[in-house]
Amino acid sequence: MAQRTLASFDGSVAYEEAVPGMVGVSVAPDFKTFKRWSDIAGATIPEGVTALLVNGRVTHGDCGAVMILRRVLSEPTHTLWTTSNDGTVYWALANDDWTPEMAEAPVDGVNDDAPAINAVLAGRGRAKLSNVYHLATKVRLARNQALQGPGAEADCIKLTHADAGVIAGDEASGFGANLSGLRIDGQDIADTCMEFGSQLTSQSTLRDVRLMNFKKYGLRVGQDSDQLVLDRIEIGPARAANSDSWAMHQVGPGPFYATNVVLAAGAGGGLFCSSHGTLVNA
Repeated sequence: MAQRTLASFDGSVAYEEAVPGMVGVSVAPDFKTFKRWSDIAGATIPEGVTALLVNGRVTHGDCGAVMILRRVLSEPTHTLWTTSNDGTVYWALANDDWTPEMAEAPVDGVNDDAPAINAVLAGRGRAKLSNVYHLATKVRLARNQALQGPGAEADCIKLTHADAGVIAGDEASGFGANLSGLRIDGQDIADTCMEFGSQLTSQSTLRDVRLMNFKKYGLRVGQDSDQLVLDRIEIGPARAANSDSWAMHQVGPGPFYATNVVLAAGAGGGLFCSSHGTLVNA
């Protein structure tokens, strides 16, 4: 494979190889830059290169940020990795903030973005949302995972199926789950916008969140919650909610602490609580 050297700004040697997707940039010798993720598989990358800069997952610029991939010794346990050199060299995503676009979220208003968000949560433990994502299935948070949006006043998540939504602690422990800066719109389609499931969800937090247009529950809290903290939460309106719907439905044995909350569920009730909790400015 043809290779030439370029002088970088600090006098070190940079490499530019004649491979598809290569961008002609002058960088330190331990980095290489590609236009698209898919271009890496066909490349033969020198042993001294330890990181890749990738400008797009599917198309150039589609992630809103340059992706950094680091050379790793073996196949990662998550799905955000690729190989080069005929499958013999592994590269794993190494950005501090991972977005669904980095996991090929379609973000087209039609297809389900939940699998990409779940892939980011599984690989990084937290997902940063900066777009409008449509969910036909559930986004699932496990222990100490976090979902961060742009703020409750900005459109962020729209639910397109009755069973779609965001849930922590349904298949495994959701201890310490953190959700912030989210607006989840059930669009008069989804039964529940947000749920803390039947697994352990102690010491979880919900801050700066708005849940709206649900049919049954805005926020449902399951049977193994404890020390749940809610701050700056607005639930409602819910135009399609009927008389047995609730803005917040809590059956967990432990207490919850809520400050600055608004609870409304159309024809239904504001708060159902079979345990106990503290509300301030509600």
